[in-house]
Amino acid sequence: TTFSNFLDLYNESDVYMVDSLPKPLEEDYHLLHPMLCGLYTSFLSSTSFWFSSGGTKSVVHDDDADNINCVFSGDKEFFLADKKYGAILPFTKSGHVELDVDAVDLLKVPAMIQVKWWQAFVKEGDCLFIPHHWIHQVRSSGRNLAVNIWWHHLRKLNNSDCFIDGQEELGHRPLPQSSSFSNYQIKDGNAHKDALLTYLGELKKEKGPTLSKEQLWVFVRGMVTGEDEDTPASKSETKKINQHSKELMESLDQNKDEVVSENEIYAASADFLTELFGEPPQGYDLEEVQAFQDGSREPFQDLEEEGEGEGEEEEDIEGDDGEPEDLELISKKHTEL
Repeated sequence: TTFSNFLDLYNESDVYMVDSLPKPLEEDYHLLHPMLCGLYTSFLSSTSFWFSSGGTKSVVHDDDADNINCVFSGDKEFFLADKKYGAILPFTKSGHVELDVDAVDLLKVPAMIQVKWWQAFVKEGDCLFIPHHWIHQVRSSGRNLAVNIWWHHLRKLNNSDCFIDGQEELGHRPLPQSSSFSNYQIKDGNAHKDALLTYLGELKKEKGPTLSKEQLWVFVRGMVTGEDEDTPASKSETKKINQHSKELMESLDQNKDEVVSENEIYAASADFLTELFGEPPQGYDLEEVQAFQDGSREPFQDLEEEGEGEGEEEEDIEGDDGEPEDLELISKKHTEL
């Protein structure tokens, strides 16, 4: 489905579009002043481009990354709750709470009565910061166009790049009010870095603030096999795990003390991690979540009608190779995320 097809039909149908921010628009989209230092631009993970005629709504869910949602047309209504309530709400494996957002049944989900919610109305020209794992639900109205910028959650602030030559006593370095998104790169290896930091965080309370060779081996095993510790690795997998573990330790352990610290993980090369582990998985499947929510999910039919006249020229958004990009269209009868 092309962008021009969507523009012809979205006002008269129940579809909306969700895709990554198209390349031709990256120069026009700007990151806000607070994101331009503190390593945020080094940990960008993805973008989401939302476009509909309004009337969409999301499930109650949370996200693994921090994000800023900016509305360019229409209005959005957000309900948000602290991530601490994730401990009492019945989240599915897909990361959402199965309930009717128009008529919450407290007999089915009694924990909802304990949740303190904030409400935010985001209008054209507004942006809203949504911290990672904060629970939220979103409704859109009017011709609606919005962009999410996502970045991996930073477990502590490193603001050295906010100061002149990295020295606080020299004062803050001048920063523009905004900067074009086209000036920055999303690196796949940051997802692996995020996974390492999460793994370290899980072990910290019991094992201390660093990763040993053995603990790093366990992490690499999971990355290579995709299985838990109880599932035996094959001979070829074991060889690969041993080699990757050795290479990872040599790359991360900058001070050669045979353990890996949080700071050493932050300093790791995203390109090296991508080379070692490949492209990261893309999280839960959007259509799978929608099917789970309403019980059925029929794929949206191709927008091109049979017998459409040949030779018609259309202005398509193009990908890096010059070919028109396919856009993912979702029926509004299904639930927006």
